[in-house]
Amino acid sequence: MIDPSKRIADGFATISLVTRDGEVIDGTKLRETSEELTLRLSSGEIRKVAQKEIQKQSTNSVSAMPPMGEVLTLFEIRDLLAYLGTLK
Repeated sequence: MIDPSKRIADGFATISLVTRDGEVIDGTKLRETSEELTLRLSSGEIRKVAQKEIQKQSTNSVSAMPPMGEVLTLFEIRDLLAYLGTLK
């Protein structure tokens, strides 16, 4: 929560693609097969891209989640962690 880019959980990394026609597509990988890659774009749109159309693919090392220390106070973070601890 404090530094979400330190370790990005599986399924939450943002992928950047460059297609053969030069289009840049950023999104979260939902599914990958030998035929196509399915991404959820930041708009919420689901986009399928044929593997043969992908020229370049990279994983971004910065989390899309903002550091909670910039959004919540230390007391709010403490309270949130205490609440999450009760959900076990």
